[in-house]
This record gives sequence, structure tokens and C-alpha cells, in this order.
Amino acid sequence: WTLIQTILPTTIADPSSFGHCVAIDGDNMLVGSYAGSTDVNDLNPIGAAGMVWAYTYDAVNFPAAPWQETQVIVDPSRKYTDYFGGGVEVDGNFMVVTAGQDDFDEIEADSLYKAGAAFAYELIAGTWTLIQKFVASDREAGDQFGWMDKIAISGSRILVSAYYEEEDVAGLNPLDDAGSAYFFEILPISSLPVELVEFQAECIDENTSLTWSTFTESHNDYFTIERSRDGVNFELVATVNGMGTTTTSQHYSWRDNNDNSGTSYYRLSQTDLDGASEVFTTISTNCDLGSSISIYPNPFENEFKIVSELGGTIKLMDNMGKVILEQEIVAGNNSIQTDRIASGAYMVFIILENGNQEVYKVIKH
Repeated sequence: WTLIQTILPTTIADPSSFGHCVAIDGDNMLVGSYAGSTDVNDLNPIGAAGMVWAYTYDAVNFPAAPWQETQVIVDPSRKYTDYFGGGVEVDGNFMVVTAGQDDFDEIEADSLYKAGAAFAYELIAGTWTLIQKFVASDREAGDQFGWMDKIAISGSRILVSAYYEEEDVAGLNPLDDAGSAYFFEILPISSLPVELVEFQAECIDENTSLTWSTFTESHNDYFTIERSRDGVNFELVATVNGMGTTTTSQHYSWRDNNDNSGTSYYRLSQTDLDGASEVFTTISTNCDLGSSISIYPNPFENEFKIVSELGGTIKLMDNMGKVILEQEIVAGNNSIQTDRIASGAYMVFIILENGNQEVYKVIKH
């Protein structure tokens, strides 16, 4: 073994504990500093918030300095003594970083002192991009999930320890510092970047309120909402940030306070972190008349119900656009029988008697 290069940070004046942990795979290398305090621009110090340096191997510079610093990475919600960068691992285009003293859950809520967290990144177009923050399902204060390099990664599989965790898998029988390990894997739930459950509009105080939900999201950067008066010519009216990658149902909303009287058409689309877009469906509202619809249960087995303030027609369509069922509905409660329909995902298109249209995704088990 011959020393080729000594690795030092070039962008941070006082890295603090640079090299506390390291990882290398192929042409990608990571160096962690759990005590690093500044942001990526070497500003705004927060004690021991932590940081990670990413390097790429460039053979052109061999043997002088083949490893080139390409990125400084910090927790987007950096906080005092999170110890982000206390652990780093990389495998191919995936890496995981731990913050063993992070107090907050995956949506930066439910503070538990030193519960710990981990962050998964993917190398997209040469940049390490955060795709998910994850925590232990039974997280408690003091567990220190991911504490100090207690992680491993292999492809889409990640193993994180919490050696101060005390309960068994049922959350019972506590033993002081008994410890646990948690296995995570990216599951092939859907080939779509966003699995949309529903997209609907509701009239509130004569303005349109849009809501939509997703089952899963993969590399989802943001949603785009467009509005039209004729259903043909659309204008951009809003963008709403997505959740990146998640297998947990997400719920979104946006209110159009500039909606005028008459019928308005709204089109929802989604853009990935790599810039690719997917256009969903178009719905319309007329808040001069208003309507309110709910569908439950969802998922369902042999029947679901539609509750509407207005009557109309519903069409149940498969993912090829084939109409499987068509039925008139009345104002009030309606039962939709599906015992002769195969399990799977379907779209429910509703055309109300006032001309409003809404679309929902339903799942039959």
C-alpha cells in the first residue's frame, strides 16, 4: 500500500473532527465531521450540527490528487448537537448519513431528546440528493438511533443500530441499554414517481380549495397547479413542494383565493428531482354552486360509498382507461358494489349535475 493523497477539506476553515468517520466505494468517498458547525458556505455556525464531505475520484489527476472535493452536505434542518455526519456509508449511487442526537422525526416534528435519525441520499446528475429521512418506528428519548457510525448499507438496503434502545420488538420488557438494530429497504411498490390517490376540489367561501393525496412518492421535487377558464389554455398558479421519496401517505392542499365566478379548470402535475414531469388529471369547479364529495373506505373490499351534496354520474375506470362500471348517483349516500371486479387500482370519475368534475383513485383489496 502506497500513500497517494492526504485528504483535507478545502471549503471549510474549521471543520472540527474531520475524518471522524469515512466511507469509500468505487469512485465515491465520504468523510464525516459530527462536530462541524457551519453550513455549506462556511457560515451560520451551530455547535456540532455536523457535516459530510463528498469526494469523487478523477484519474486525470493521478497520482497528484485524484480525489476531488465535490460537495459539502449538511442536514437541511441543522440543529445544535445533532451530530449529523457521525456515521457515513456509501454503496454505488446510495449513501446514508446518521445524526445520532437528532431530536426530531422524519417530518421534523415530535421532538424526543437524542432519539436519533438517519438520512438517505442518491447520487443524481453528479449531486448527492436527499431522498428520505428515517427514524426508528418505536423511537424514544435517548435511543441515539444511528449513533457514531453504527450503520451499514448494501444497495437499497440499510441497517441502523440504536444500542441504547431498551424495549423488545413489541415495545415491552425494557432492559437498560439492551440495544436494537433496524433494517430498511426500498420496496418496488410502484414504477410511478408519484402514486396519486385523489385530486379533488371544494368550494370554501366562494373560492376553490384543492386537495390531493399520494400513496407513495419517489424523487418527487414539487407539484404544479395550473388554472384555466376554458379547459384548454392553462396558466401556472402555484407550486407545492413534494416529499422526495416516501412510502407513507401524504396529503396536500392549496387554496385559490383569486378564483373568479364561473367554472374554473385545474390541472395537477408533478416534477422529479431530475426534472422529468408527469401530468395528472384535470378537474373543474364552479363555486357559484358548490359541491362536496367523500369516498370511503379506501382501500375497500367489495363495496365503497360516495357521499355527495349533488347527484350525477360516476365512471370506474382501470389503468388502461377502460370503463369497468358506470352508475348514477343521487344527493346523499350511494353504495357502489364491486364484488365482481378484480383487485387493483382504479380511478373514479365523477360528473356532477352542476357540471363539476372530480377524480379519485381507489384501491380494491
